[in-house]
Amino acid sequence: MHTAWQFLNTRNAHIEADVVCDFGDVAAELRAAESGQPVVAPLVDRASIRVTGEDATSFLHRLLTQDIETLTMASARRAGFCTAKGRLLASFLVWREDAEPPSYRLELPAELLSPIRAKLSMYVLRSAVKLSDGREDRALIGLAGVDGASLLDALGLSWPEADLAISSNDGLTLIRLETTRALLSVPVAGLEAAWDRLSAVARPVGTPAWHGFDVRAGIADIVLATQDEYVPQMLNLDVTGGISFKKGCYPGQEVVARTHYLGKVKRRMWRAQLGTAAGAAARIGDPIVASALSDQVCGGVVASAPCAAGETDLLVVIQESALAGTLHLGSADGPPIRVEPPPYALP
Repeated sequence: MHTAWQFLNTRNAHIEADVVCDFGDVAAELRAAESGQPVVAPLVDRASIRVTGEDATSFLHRLLTQDIETLTMASARRAGFCTAKGRLLASFLVWREDAEPPSYRLELPAELLSPIRAKLSMYVLRSAVKLSDGREDRALIGLAGVDGASLLDALGLSWPEADLAISSNDGLTLIRLETTRALLSVPVAGLEAAWDRLSAVARPVGTPAWHGFDVRAGIADIVLATQDEYVPQMLNLDVTGGISFKKGCYPGQEVVARTHYLGKVKRRMWRAQLGTAAGAAARIGDPIVASALSDQVCGGVVASAPCAAGETDLLVVIQESALAGTLHLGSADGPPIRVEPPPYALP
Protein backbone atom coordinates (compact mmCIF):
# COMPACT_ATOMS: atom_id res chain seq x y z
CA MET A 1 0.00 0.00 0.00
CA HIS A 2 1.37 3.39 -0.97
CA THR A 3 2.52 5.57 1.89
CA ALA A 4 -0.11 8.21 1.07
CA TRP A 5 -2.73 5.87 2.55
CA GLN A 6 -0.96 5.13 5.83
CA PHE A 7 -3.41 7.35 7.73
CA LEU A 8 -6.06 4.65 7.24
CA ASN A 9 -4.39 2.73 10.07
CA THR A 10 -6.00 5.29 12.39
CA ARG A 11 -9.40 5.15 10.64
CA ASN A 12 -10.45 1.62 11.66
CA ALA A 13 -9.26 0.08 8.39
CA HIS A 14 -8.50 -3.66 8.36
CA ILE A 15 -5.51 -3.96 6.03
CA GLU A 16 -3.95 -7.20 4.80
CA ALA A 17 -1.45 -7.69 1.97
CA ASP A 18 -1.76 -4.02 1.01
CA VAL A 19 -5.54 -4.30 0.56
CA VAL A 20 -8.22 -2.67 2.70
CA CYS A 21 -10.38 -5.68 3.55
CA ASP A 22 -12.99 -3.70 5.48
CA PHE A 23 -13.63 -1.04 8.10
CA GLY A 24 -14.89 -3.40 10.80
CA ASP A 25 -17.94 -5.11 9.29
CA VAL A 26 -17.53 -6.45 5.76
CA ALA A 27 -21.06 -7.89 5.62
CA ALA A 28 -22.62 -4.53 6.53
CA GLU A 29 -20.42 -2.78 3.97
CA LEU A 30 -21.52 -5.16 1.21
CA ARG A 31 -25.18 -4.61 2.15
CA ALA A 32 -24.71 -0.85 2.08
CA ALA A 33 -23.02 -0.94 -1.33
CA GLU A 34 -25.61 -3.25 -2.87
CA SER A 35 -28.56 -1.25 -1.51
CA GLY A 36 -27.39 2.05 -2.99
CA GLN A 37 -26.39 3.75 0.26
CA PRO A 38 -23.62 6.36 -0.06
CA VAL A 39 -20.22 4.67 0.28
CA VAL A 40 -16.60 5.75 -0.13
CA ALA A 41 -13.72 3.37 -0.89
CA PRO A 42 -9.94 3.91 -0.66
CA LEU A 43 -8.63 2.48 -3.93
CA VAL A 44 -5.29 1.38 -2.52
CA ASP A 45 -5.09 -1.50 -5.00
CA ARG A 46 -5.32 0.93 -7.94
CA ALA A 47 -2.59 3.10 -9.41
CA SER A 48 -1.93 5.35 -12.36
CA ILE A 49 0.85 5.94 -14.84
CA ARG A 50 1.37 9.61 -15.60
CA VAL A 51 2.36 10.26 -19.21
CA THR A 52 3.66 13.76 -19.97
CA GLY A 53 5.58 15.56 -22.69
CA GLU A 54 5.14 17.19 -26.08
CA ASP A 55 4.79 13.78 -27.77
CA ALA A 56 2.52 12.22 -25.12
CA THR A 57 -0.58 12.30 -27.34
CA SER A 58 1.00 10.66 -30.38
CA PHE A 59 2.89 8.20 -28.16
CA LEU A 60 -0.28 6.85 -26.54
CA HIS A 61 -2.28 7.04 -29.77
CA ARG A 62 0.08 4.64 -31.54
CA LEU A 63 0.19 2.17 -28.63
CA LEU A 64 -3.37 1.88 -27.27
CA THR A 65 -6.59 0.53 -28.73
CA GLN A 66 -8.23 3.91 -28.15
CA ASP A 67 -8.21 7.12 -30.21
CA ILE A 68 -6.16 9.39 -27.97
CA GLU A 69 -5.85 12.23 -30.48
CA THR A 70 -9.54 13.11 -30.06
CA LEU A 71 -9.59 12.71 -26.27
CA THR A 72 -10.38 16.01 -24.55
CA MET A 73 -10.30 17.02 -20.89
CA ALA A 74 -14.10 16.69 -20.72
CA SER A 75 -14.24 12.90 -20.52
CA ALA A 76 -12.28 9.70 -19.95
CA ARG A 77 -12.10 6.61 -22.14
CA ARG A 78 -11.35 2.94 -21.66
CA ALA A 79 -8.42 1.47 -23.59
CA GLY A 80 -6.25 -1.60 -23.93
CA PHE A 81 -2.56 -2.25 -24.52
CA CYS A 82 -1.87 -5.41 -26.52
CA THR A 83 0.91 -7.69 -27.67
CA ALA A 84 1.64 -7.99 -31.38
CA LYS A 85 -0.71 -10.98 -31.38
CA GLY A 86 -3.59 -8.84 -30.09
CA ARG A 87 -3.60 -10.21 -26.54
CA LEU A 88 -4.16 -7.72 -23.73
CA LEU A 89 -1.25 -6.85 -21.45
CA ALA A 90 -3.26 -4.18 -19.63
CA SER A 91 -6.56 -2.33 -19.66
CA PHE A 92 -6.87 1.29 -18.58
CA LEU A 93 -9.18 4.14 -17.84
CA VAL A 94 -7.48 7.07 -19.60
CA TRP A 95 -8.04 10.78 -19.10
CA ARG A 96 -6.25 13.97 -20.06
CA GLU A 97 -5.08 16.18 -17.20
CA ASP A 98 -3.38 19.08 -18.98
CA ALA A 99 -3.67 20.49 -22.48
CA GLU A 100 -0.19 21.99 -22.87
CA PRO A 101 2.13 20.28 -22.55
CA PRO A 102 -0.05 17.17 -22.90
CA SER A 103 -0.47 15.13 -19.72
CA TYR A 104 -2.47 11.91 -19.28
CA ARG A 105 -3.34 9.37 -16.59
CA LEU A 106 -3.59 5.64 -17.25
CA GLU A 107 -5.47 4.06 -14.34
CA LEU A 108 -4.81 0.35 -13.76
CA PRO A 109 -4.34 -2.29 -11.02
CA ALA A 110 -1.38 -1.42 -8.81
CA GLU A 111 0.21 -4.84 -9.39
CA LEU A 112 0.69 -3.94 -13.06
CA LEU A 113 2.10 -0.46 -12.52
CA SER A 114 5.80 -1.37 -12.64
CA PRO A 115 5.73 -3.98 -15.45
CA ILE A 116 3.46 -1.93 -17.72
CA ARG A 117 5.37 1.28 -17.11
CA ALA A 118 8.56 -0.60 -18.05
CA LYS A 119 6.91 -2.11 -21.14
CA LEU A 120 5.61 1.26 -22.34
CA SER A 121 9.03 2.81 -21.73
CA MET A 122 10.49 0.48 -24.35
CA TYR A 123 8.54 2.40 -27.00
CA VAL A 124 9.65 5.90 -25.93
CA LEU A 125 12.92 5.91 -27.94
CA ARG A 126 13.47 9.54 -29.01
CA SER A 127 9.95 10.73 -28.20
CA ALA A 128 9.53 13.67 -25.84
CA VAL A 129 7.62 11.57 -23.30
CA LYS A 130 8.04 10.89 -19.60
CA LEU A 131 6.36 8.01 -17.75
CA SER A 132 6.09 8.29 -13.98
CA ASP A 133 4.39 6.63 -11.01
CA GLY A 134 1.13 8.55 -10.69
CA ARG A 135 0.79 7.64 -7.02
CA GLU A 136 3.52 10.12 -6.16
CA ASP A 137 1.20 13.07 -6.69
CA ARG A 138 -2.37 11.66 -6.94
CA ALA A 139 -4.50 9.09 -5.09
CA LEU A 140 -7.78 7.48 -6.13
CA ILE A 141 -11.03 7.29 -4.15
CA GLY A 142 -14.20 5.47 -5.17
CA LEU A 143 -17.64 7.01 -4.57
CA ALA A 144 -21.03 5.37 -5.01
CA GLY A 145 -24.65 5.75 -3.98
CA VAL A 146 -28.09 6.36 -5.42
CA ASP A 147 -27.74 10.03 -4.46
CA GLY A 148 -24.09 10.31 -5.40
CA ALA A 149 -24.29 14.02 -6.13
CA SER A 150 -24.87 14.78 -2.44
CA LEU A 151 -21.45 13.32 -1.60
CA LEU A 152 -19.75 16.11 -3.52
CA ASP A 153 -21.18 19.15 -1.78
CA ALA A 154 -18.24 19.38 0.61
CA LEU A 155 -15.78 19.20 -2.28
CA GLY A 156 -17.40 21.75 -4.58
CA LEU A 157 -17.80 19.25 -7.41
CA SER A 158 -20.82 18.49 -9.59
CA TRP A 159 -21.96 15.01 -10.60
CA PRO A 160 -21.28 14.61 -14.36
CA GLU A 161 -24.33 14.07 -16.56
CA ALA A 162 -22.88 11.23 -18.67
CA ASP A 163 -20.81 8.12 -18.07
CA LEU A 164 -17.05 8.82 -18.22
CA ALA A 165 -17.68 12.58 -18.21
CA ILE A 166 -15.37 14.62 -15.97
CA SER A 167 -15.99 17.29 -13.33
CA SER A 168 -13.03 19.23 -11.89
CA ASN A 169 -12.52 21.78 -9.13
CA ASP A 170 -9.59 22.99 -7.01
CA GLY A 171 -7.25 20.21 -8.15
CA LEU A 172 -9.85 17.44 -7.80
CA THR A 173 -10.95 15.36 -10.79
CA LEU A 174 -14.18 13.33 -10.73
CA ILE A 175 -14.97 10.75 -13.43
CA ARG A 176 -18.47 9.31 -13.53
CA LEU A 177 -18.22 5.56 -14.10
CA GLU A 178 -21.94 4.76 -14.07
CA THR A 179 -25.12 6.57 -13.04
CA THR A 180 -24.41 6.14 -9.31
CA ARG A 181 -20.64 5.59 -9.18
CA ALA A 182 -17.54 7.71 -9.74
CA LEU A 183 -13.76 7.77 -9.48
CA LEU A 184 -12.14 10.69 -7.68
CA SER A 185 -8.51 11.68 -8.33
CA VAL A 186 -7.10 13.65 -5.37
CA PRO A 187 -3.74 15.39 -4.86
CA VAL A 188 -1.75 13.40 -2.30
CA ALA A 189 -1.25 16.53 -0.20
CA GLY A 190 -5.01 16.84 0.33
CA LEU A 191 -5.90 13.15 0.46
CA GLU A 192 -6.43 12.78 4.20
CA ALA A 193 -8.62 15.89 4.38
CA ALA A 194 -10.68 14.79 1.37
CA TRP A 195 -11.13 11.32 2.85
CA ASP A 196 -12.32 12.70 6.17
CA ARG A 197 -14.86 14.99 4.49
CA LEU A 198 -16.24 12.17 2.38
CA SER A 199 -16.28 9.55 5.12
CA ALA A 200 -18.30 11.94 7.26
CA VAL A 201 -21.22 11.70 4.79
CA ALA A 202 -20.68 8.21 3.31
CA ARG A 203 -19.89 4.80 4.76
CA PRO A 204 -16.25 3.71 4.26
CA VAL A 205 -16.05 0.33 2.54
CA GLY A 206 -13.16 -1.95 1.69
CA THR A 207 -11.83 -3.31 -1.58
CA PRO A 208 -14.31 -6.26 -1.79
CA ALA A 209 -17.31 -3.91 -1.88
CA TRP A 210 -15.74 -1.78 -4.62
CA HIS A 211 -14.89 -4.84 -6.69
CA GLY A 212 -18.54 -5.81 -6.45
CA PHE A 213 -19.49 -2.62 -8.29
CA ASP A 214 -17.07 -3.47 -11.10
CA VAL A 215 -18.42 -7.00 -11.49
CA ARG A 216 -22.05 -5.87 -11.52
CA ALA A 217 -21.13 -3.24 -14.12
CA GLY A 218 -19.51 -5.90 -16.32
CA ILE A 219 -16.05 -4.31 -16.13
CA ALA A 220 -12.96 -6.49 -15.67
CA ASP A 221 -9.34 -5.42 -15.55
CA ILE A 222 -6.39 -7.32 -16.87
CA VAL A 223 -4.25 -8.44 -13.92
CA LEU A 224 -1.07 -10.49 -13.67
CA ALA A 225 -3.05 -13.74 -13.76
CA THR A 226 -4.82 -12.83 -17.02
CA GLN A 227 -2.11 -11.02 -18.98
CA ASP A 228 -1.60 -12.22 -22.58
CA GLU A 229 -4.77 -14.37 -22.43
CA TYR A 230 -7.54 -12.39 -24.14
CA VAL A 231 -8.07 -10.19 -27.16
CA PRO A 232 -9.94 -6.96 -26.24
CA GLN A 233 -13.31 -8.17 -27.56
CA MET A 234 -13.26 -11.11 -25.16
CA LEU A 235 -13.42 -8.61 -22.29
CA ASN A 236 -16.14 -6.70 -24.19
CA LEU A 237 -13.93 -3.65 -24.71
CA ASP A 238 -15.59 -3.14 -28.08
CA VAL A 239 -18.96 -2.85 -26.30
CA THR A 240 -17.79 -0.62 -23.44
CA GLY A 241 -16.04 1.84 -25.77
CA GLY A 242 -12.46 0.70 -25.29
CA ILE A 243 -11.57 0.18 -28.97
CA SER A 244 -11.47 2.61 -31.87
CA PHE A 245 -11.80 0.92 -35.26
CA LYS A 246 -11.14 4.20 -37.11
CA LYS A 247 -7.59 4.91 -35.95
CA GLY A 248 -4.28 3.74 -37.33
CA CYS A 249 -1.93 1.01 -36.27
CA TYR A 250 -1.06 -0.06 -32.73
CA PRO A 251 0.41 -3.34 -31.41
CA GLY A 252 -2.05 -6.12 -32.26
CA GLN A 253 -4.29 -3.87 -34.38
CA GLU A 254 -4.51 -6.30 -37.28
CA VAL A 255 -5.75 -9.12 -35.04
CA VAL A 256 -8.25 -6.89 -33.24
CA ALA A 257 -9.60 -5.44 -36.51
CA ARG A 258 -9.83 -8.84 -38.19
CA THR A 259 -11.72 -10.23 -35.21
CA HIS A 260 -14.15 -7.31 -35.44
CA TYR A 261 -14.78 -7.19 -39.17
CA LEU A 262 -14.93 -10.95 -39.71
CA GLY A 263 -17.18 -11.45 -36.69
CA LYS A 264 -15.05 -14.19 -35.16
CA VAL A 265 -15.44 -13.46 -31.44
CA LYS A 266 -15.96 -16.98 -30.14
CA ARG A 267 -15.55 -16.05 -26.48
CA ARG A 268 -17.20 -13.23 -24.57
CA MET A 269 -17.33 -12.04 -20.96
CA TRP A 270 -20.47 -12.85 -18.96
CA ARG A 271 -21.60 -12.36 -15.41
CA ALA A 272 -21.87 -15.50 -13.27
CA GLN A 273 -22.58 -16.44 -9.68
CA LEU A 274 -21.41 -19.14 -7.29
CA GLY A 275 -23.50 -20.40 -4.42
CA THR A 276 -22.65 -19.81 -0.76
CA ALA A 277 -20.87 -23.12 -0.27
CA ALA A 278 -18.42 -22.55 -3.13
CA GLY A 279 -17.93 -18.80 -3.14
CA ALA A 280 -14.66 -18.67 -1.24
CA ALA A 281 -13.01 -20.98 -3.79
CA ALA A 282 -13.26 -18.59 -6.75
CA ARG A 283 -9.99 -17.02 -7.90
CA ILE A 284 -9.08 -14.99 -10.96
CA GLY A 285 -7.62 -17.34 -13.53
CA ASP A 286 -9.60 -20.40 -12.40
CA PRO A 287 -10.83 -22.46 -15.36
CA ILE A 288 -14.50 -22.94 -16.29
CA VAL A 289 -15.56 -26.38 -17.51
CA ALA A 290 -18.59 -26.90 -19.79
CA SER A 291 -20.80 -29.99 -20.01
CA ALA A 292 -21.81 -28.95 -23.54
CA LEU A 293 -18.18 -29.34 -24.61
CA SER A 294 -17.65 -32.81 -23.12
CA ASP A 295 -16.46 -31.34 -19.81
CA GLN A 296 -13.62 -29.44 -21.46
CA VAL A 297 -12.29 -26.08 -20.31
CA CYS A 298 -14.26 -23.34 -22.08
CA GLY A 299 -12.85 -20.23 -20.41
CA GLY A 300 -11.86 -18.73 -17.09
CA VAL A 301 -12.64 -16.35 -14.24
CA VAL A 302 -11.51 -12.75 -14.84
CA ALA A 303 -13.08 -11.03 -11.81
CA SER A 304 -14.57 -12.08 -8.47
CA ALA A 305 -16.36 -10.26 -5.64
CA PRO A 306 -18.37 -11.37 -2.59
CA CYS A 307 -22.10 -10.64 -2.19
CA ALA A 308 -23.87 -9.62 0.99
CA ALA A 309 -25.95 -12.83 0.85
CA GLY A 310 -22.80 -14.96 0.96
CA GLU A 311 -22.64 -15.83 -2.73
CA THR A 312 -19.86 -14.73 -5.07
CA ASP A 313 -20.35 -12.63 -8.20
CA LEU A 314 -18.00 -13.43 -11.07
CA LEU A 315 -17.07 -12.25 -14.51
CA VAL A 316 -16.11 -15.16 -16.75
CA VAL A 317 -14.86 -15.33 -20.31
CA ILE A 318 -16.40 -18.40 -21.97
CA GLN A 319 -17.15 -19.82 -25.39
CA GLU A 320 -20.64 -19.04 -26.61
CA SER A 321 -21.25 -22.72 -27.40
CA ALA A 322 -20.72 -23.56 -23.73
CA LEU A 323 -23.90 -21.73 -22.72
CA ALA A 324 -26.05 -24.62 -23.93
CA GLY A 325 -25.11 -26.83 -20.94
CA THR A 326 -24.03 -26.58 -17.33
CA LEU A 327 -20.86 -24.77 -16.27
CA HIS A 328 -18.60 -25.69 -13.37
CA LEU A 329 -15.72 -23.97 -11.63
CA GLY A 330 -12.36 -25.71 -11.85
CA SER A 331 -13.39 -29.18 -13.00
CA ALA A 332 -16.33 -31.23 -14.21
CA ASP A 333 -17.28 -32.06 -10.62
CA GLY A 334 -16.60 -28.54 -9.34
CA PRO A 335 -19.28 -26.20 -8.01
CA PRO A 336 -21.83 -25.10 -10.63
CA ILE A 337 -22.04 -21.48 -11.71
CA ARG A 338 -25.10 -19.60 -12.94
CA VAL A 339 -24.47 -17.40 -15.97
CA GLU A 340 -26.32 -14.21 -16.90
CA PRO A 341 -25.71 -11.43 -19.45
CA PRO A 342 -23.69 -8.35 -18.52
CA PRO A 343 -25.63 -5.10 -18.02
CA TYR A 344 -25.11 -4.08 -21.65
CA ALA A 345 -26.03 -5.65 -24.98
CA LEU A 346 -23.55 -8.02 -26.59
CA PRO A 347 -23.30 -8.22 -30.41
